[in-house]
Amino acid sequence: MGKKRRYITGLDGIRAIAVIMVLAYHLKLALFKSGFLGVTVFFVLSGYLITGILISEVEEEGTIDLKNFWLRRIRRLVPAVMSMAVVIIFVSAVVNRIIFTKGCKDFLASVLGFNNWWQIFNKVSYFEAAGVPSPFTHCWSLAIETQFYLIYPLILLGIYKLVKSRGEGRAKRGLLFVGVTLLLALISVILMIILFDPQQDASRVYYGTDTRAFSLLFGALLAILWEYRMVPRRLSASVNMVLGSVSFAVLLVMTIAINGSSNFWYRGGQFFGTILTVLMVYAVSGRKT
Repeated sequence: MGKKRRYITGLDGIRAIAVIMVLAYHLKLALFKSGFLGVTVFFVLSGYLITGILISEVEEEGTIDLKNFWLRRIRRLVPAVMSMAVVIIFVSAVVNRIIFTKGCKDFLASVLGFNNWWQIFNKVSYFEAAGVPSPFTHCWSLAIETQFYLIYPLILLGIYKLVKSRGEGRAKRGLLFVGVTLLLALISVILMIILFDPQQDASRVYYGTDTRAFSLLFGALLAILWEYRMVPRRLSASVNMVLGSVSFAVLLVMTIAINGSSNFWYRGGQFFGTILTVLMVYAVSGRKT
């Protein structure tokens, strides 16, 4: 499947930052009031990395082997998720029957990749869980990524075939990929703003694929701009340092200073955090080696 892509070690650093943010948030450390922003960082990284692979394949092979792509995703995700889920079910059956009962209810939704919508339709609050929460509540983000892996490759392949049938070249394809991805991302941002009701629990907006996809899509957008050389692929040391450092500093300040329950996160805050992450990823990817 085409040439091997360059491994960017700096992205591991960004991933580590996201892990720390999420762990600190769930440990309720006061310093990380909005550590859930780490999930946004993960989304951007996933969109960027996966789309880079898809664009490389479609340009080198003239198609996307959807079966092979989905099988690779399944082999990468399902065994780990299934192992985690089975262990949790068996352990909770022994030590905590309440957790076991709640886990059984959303076991299939978690394994099959629609946990977020299961929680939405069952009106399960992420922020005000009554009693002991389900052990699979955290699978909502993996469900969004799974749905992205299912749908977005189809969109890219459809665009490629449409443009190819009209005899257009690589540049035209790149522009159309950019336009469609940007449009979808902006629609998602708007949906988050419109659907958020400060008088209601924010879980619907927080869990929704439609309202959270923009982070994945902006990561995808960066990958498209990168693969089609619409942005510089090498940055000077000074530009790289300023872009990466300032983006990280602002993201960290937001995480520490802004309360996680603030309406700000649903009225542009998540979008702003996404853009900062995109800039960090770009700075790391464009670093001279």
